Amino acid sequence: VKGVTDTVIYDEAKVMERYGLKPDQFADYRALKGDTSDNIPGVPGVGEKKLIDYGPAFLAAIAGWLAGQPKQDFAPLEAAAAPLLRPPAPAGGTAAVSLELFKNGRTVAEIAKERSLTESTIENHLAQAIENGESLDPDSLYSADEARQMREALAGYDEVALKPVFEQLGGRISYGKLRLYRAVEERGRLAHAAGN
Repeated sequence: VKGVTDTVIYDEAKVMERYGLKPDQFADYRALKGDTSDNIPGVPGVGEKKLIDYGPAFLAAIAGWLAGQPKQDFAPLEAAAAPLLRPPAPAGGTAAVSLELFKNGRTVAEIAKERSLTESTIENHLAQAIENGESLDPDSLYSADEARQMREALAGYDEVALKPVFEQLGGRISYGKLRLYRAVEERGRLAHAAGN
């Protein structure tokens, strides 16, 4: 299936064999190496090869340095106020065309065919409109079963990247629908917070 990769499960021995690290050190490894898919910059000049060769030494040196430093306590973060709902902002360019066609009763599939674009592109246009304050009926964007699957897959998931959710769903639901669902849910959350 296109877009779906085989999942490899690493036990403690496999992590140690591949990275020379214990599983509880892997988060530190990722922080040193970086991970562009999660927007973690890493340490310049330190890639996978250096970490495999020197990772445990790097981590031991950092842990030793930290052990010699006084512990710092920070005040708890204050809860951020819910952002205000933005008034509907006009979508620009091609997204505006897709939105207008949708508001005139065309389906995502019809718009995609008429505009020679993919359905996922049209879904992304509509998600952009929702993010800009447009109110669209979710029932016209995805089925109740798709909504249930997306709700379950996104439960507790706070990352921006949708690839892990897409893969968890086996590619059955497009990135565009995932973005639409998330935009509708966020819009509802903001409206609820503004009403309290």
